[in-house]
Amino acid sequence: MHAMSTLQPQRTKTGLLIIDVQIGVMAAAYHRSEVISTIAALLTSARRSGAPVVWVQHSDDQLAINSPGWQYVPELVRLEGEPLVHKRYGDSFEGTDLESILAAASVSRLVVVGAQTDACIRSRSEEHTSELQSHVRIS
Repeated sequence: MHAMSTLQPQRTKTGLLIIDVQIGVMAAAYHRSEVISTIAALLTSARRSGAPVVWVQHSDDQLAINSPGWQYVPELVRLEGEPLVHKRYGDSFEGTDLESILAAASVSRLVVVGAQTDACIRSRSEEHTSELQSHVRIS
């Protein structure tokens, strides 16, 4: 169970949430190069505009921490200061500090990108959109 968000008026920023674009997840991804290129372009745009960028990295029996497949794809590099959320469930909010990171960065709107929109992005983002009372754009 996760705590429900209480939005403050100062939470007005749009953030970029990058979920599970890891070597092991992307290895057999449909249109891998195009997906990564699109995410890279969004990342560049977010950084240029000063938007908060938050990374989410999954681990489980198939994606062991520090294994080659667990690493983010080399085309996408997290900068120092960009939060990294480690998760063990499909839900990026469950058992993580993602909500507190978004609150600390004053994020009320998200652009959500990642490797598996059917699993880790769409279903969980839709659930949390109503809880966060935020606007979510899934790319």
